[in-house]
Amino acid sequence: MPLSYIFISGLRVIGLLLVLVTLVACGKPEPVAAPSPSEPMTPAPAEPSPPMPEPIMSPPPPASSKPEPIILQPHVIANYPTTPLPQTKANEPNAKLEFYHVVVSGSKHLQLPGNKGLLNVWIGNEAFKPAPVSTMNIAESDIIAAGAYALVEANAPDFEVSPVTSKCLLLHPSGVDVKFYLTAKNAGDFIVSATVNLFNTENCSGPAIPKTANTLSVNVVVNEALIDEQRKQGFIDIFWAKATEFWAALLALLFGVLLFLVRKHLKKWFGYDQSDS
Repeated sequence: MPLSYIFISGLRVIGLLLVLVTLVACGKPEPVAAPSPSEPMTPAPAEPSPPMPEPIMSPPPPASSKPEPIILQPHVIANYPTTPLPQTKANEPNAKLEFYHVVVSGSKHLQLPGNKGLLNVWIGNEAFKPAPVSTMNIAESDIIAAGAYALVEANAPDFEVSPVTSKCLLLHPSGVDVKFYLTAKNAGDFIVSATVNLFNTENCSGPAIPKTANTLSVNVVVNEALIDEQRKQGFIDIFWAKATEFWAALLALLFGVLLFLVRKHLKKWFGYDQSDS
């Protein structure tokens, strides 16, 4: 008998034994005792019903941050005062002025030789005047507003001024400014200022009403270091120019001497030695 058949038969026997053991362990179910006729039947207590869920109340809508428009009645508007509020210089940029405020600012120090200095002239309402600059001297004055247009001239005879005069300017309370550039001629302390020529025509034609602003001082010092550097550079330039001329003349002389020494050989090479024979 093969071993596989014996193994399968053993598994079947073990399975039947497991089924019998299970049935014996469970046993028969106990009978339910029937109620006696003398005892009344009491109904089983009813299970309590689940509580009803409370209704969820939606939150009230948030109050609108936008205020409701206020409708003013005609009689309410009529009760408001009609007198305008007083105005000041700071909130009247377009008001007609009786006086122009003139601010002349110029470079405190200049070097000779060196960069150009600056002369700035500002004209307008004093409430809008520019902030001062630490490197500039400032002179302020008031002139009568005798015209709506102006030509500004720089008064700086000790300097080379560019430009000499400004274009025709339309004056405005918020302010207009003109820039002049100064080139020093000599060292020292010099006085500069500006003349404001007022006009009542758009192209600044016709008679002018000149008004001179306050003066300010400009100090010009000699730039020794730059002068030494310029002298050194000038010496170098002159040296190289003369050296070039010298070497050019020397080369010309050497070439002439060389031609003189080899003139006989040149005559032979080019066939001009017959006359010598």
